Amino acid sequence: MVDAQTEILASLGLRCRVLEMPTTDLGASAARKIDIEAFFPSRAAAGLHGGWGEVTSASLCTDYQTRRLATRLRGARDGAKLAYPWTVNGTALAVPRVLAAILENGWDEAQMAVTIPECLRPWMDGKEKIEVQHRRD
Repeated sequence: MVDAQTEILASLGLRCRVLEMPTTDLGASAARKIDIEAFFPSRAAAGLHGGWGEVTSASLCTDYQTRRLATRLRGARDGAKLAYPWTVNGTALAVPRVLAAILENGWDEAQMAVTIPECLRPWMDGKEKIEVQHRRD
């Protein structure tokens, strides 16, 4: 899952880093959690977390979720025994955060435009950039 998540972020032209979260930062359901952060120029300029911000994560939840759902599975080795299977939980992308990262990283101040990641251009009528119009009050 982490490879798929980082591949998506890379295809969007975003620099990212993968962090193994310490057990003190885990919620009740996760036995292990990996956060993936993207670089945000505005955060870097403000001196926040070196510019990095979480855009997705993946967690190993062991049997926490299946116990709460009372979901059991008959084992392949012991066909008579029911057990709670382990689950994983992952967000492909936290869309608002990723969109913010795309806008910030693709911003061209001189042209007042945002560069559209190449993989999204087929859905943007082939446009490479979107110009920002200023309102004058």
